Amino acid sequence: MTAEVTFSIGEVAAMVGMSAHTIRAWERRYGVLSPERTRGNQRRYTVEDVEHLVHVKRAVSARGLSLKLAVMEQEGDLPHSVEPPAQSAVVEHDRQLGPWRKVADLLPELLLIINVQGIVVDANITVARALGIVREKLSGVRFIDLVEPYDRAKAVKLYRKPEKRRGWELNMKAPHLNGLHSFDCWPLRASRGPLVVLIGTDLARAAGEHWGS
Repeated sequence: MTAEVTFSIGEVAAMVGMSAHTIRAWERRYGVLSPERTRGNQRRYTVEDVEHLVHVKRAVSARGLSLKLAVMEQEGDLPHSVEPPAQSAVVEHDRQLGPWRKVADLLPELLLIINVQGIVVDANITVARALGIVREKLSGVRFIDLVEPYDRAKAVKLYRKPEKRRGWELNMKAPHLNGLHSFDCWPLRASRGPLVVLIGTDLARAAGEHWGS
């Protein structure tokens, strides 16, 4: 994933299980993050920002470091004598996976990466659960096969001409994945060719959560 894919502070808060107020406080007091800002002065966070915040939070909550030491550790400034003697195997595993997968699996929304032929290259665990299959079996699936036939022509536009889009509504039709979804889309450049990131929200569920809150 590239810097073209960014998140609002509300989206980041939902992904990492923190309040937006706490994230702002960590930034202000300890310099945990320095997000880019839009012309309207709104914070925008990259995948790397979210990964950094996840590691800092884990160091504080699971390993007992103070916030100051957790930030120093992530920046490579923690003295060896202070650093815990054994590194977590989970942290090492996360580093091998790369940042995008860890962040993607925190999202409650559907996240798919597809190529310009409409083939699913990768997806988050939410997609796998929605379809009732293991994630490894998603690779090679055609995106249009997950969409109602009458919306397939509209779905093709998402990947045939990759461009940033917001609120692209599609009716999904697959095992355990039905109903109207709204997709935000970002084009990506990759060595294998152009790709598109799709983040989809179930509009019926979102409306139910809104009215139930």
